[in-house]
Amino acid sequence: MTIWSPFALDTDKMEPSAAAFMLNFRVADLDTLLAALRAEGCNVLDSTESSDFGKFGWVIDPDGNKVELWSHRVGNSWLRPNNSFKPNPLRGSVQFRR
Repeated sequence: MTIWSPFALDTDKMEPSAAAFMLNFRVADLDTLLAALRAEGCNVLDSTESSDFGKFGWVIDPDGNKVELWSHRVGNSWLRPNNSFKPNPLRGSVQFRR
C-alpha cells in the first residue's frame, strides 16, 4: 500500500531536513530498529511520538533527508504480522550507508 500525504507549505514536520518530502516506512519493532540504527552510527533523532496511529521515530539519511519509521498499534498491543513473528530490527527498513 502506498499513501500520499501532503503537508502545508509552511510545515515544520520535515525539519531538520530541507527536503519538501519525507518517506515513511512501517517497521515491526520501532524501538529495536532505532537502537540498531544508533549502534551502526546512523543519525537517529532522539524524539519518538506515540499516538492512536502507532509509534513514530525518525532517522536522517546520508543526503540529509528525514525518514519516518512507524510501528502500527491496534488497541493496547503493537501489531505484528503473525504470532510467530520474531522481530528483525532491519526487516522492512531502509539501510543507510555511512
